[in-house]
Amino acid sequence: MRYEIGEAFDKTPEGLTKDDGVFRFHYLGTPVPQAPEAKYAPDWRVPQGVMREVPMPARELHSTGLLPAPATGIWHGSVDPGHPLAKVFNQWYRQSYVEEGQAFPDPRDRGLDISPKDIQWRWLDQANRPQPSGRKEITIRNFSYVEAIKKGV
Repeated sequence: MRYEIGEAFDKTPEGLTKDDGVFRFHYLGTPVPQAPEAKYAPDWRVPQGVMREVPMPARELHSTGLLPAPATGIWHGSVDPGHPLAKVFNQWYRQSYVEEGQAFPDPRDRGLDISPKDIQWRWLDQANRPQPSGRKEITIRNFSYVEAIKKGV
């Protein structure tokens, strides 16, 4: 088995909980260094044109759900991991395109009992480029809450 940095060893099968028994992992063998992947493979949605990849923004910008957006662009919302609805809310797709000065989305409008004051919004950049027609493409980025925590963001 191969594990990424920060990935949990316990991969409890679906339908079971940690209380259903003891799961153990024993490493039998000698670690073998592996070379990095020779070719980068983008997320499967990128080649289909469903999603574009964009670089991390040059500056870090955060806001709470109570304040208006300080900049236009894609914003990723998350709540503290200890929040009762954290597993429901803290998903990579929990993103919104918000224009500067506008309010962030209220999760209560979507049936989630989460106060806007509990949400930390992180700016993922203004990657929207006007097309020749004048329309803007809206970019959704695959954001990892775990990776952000590791980077201290």
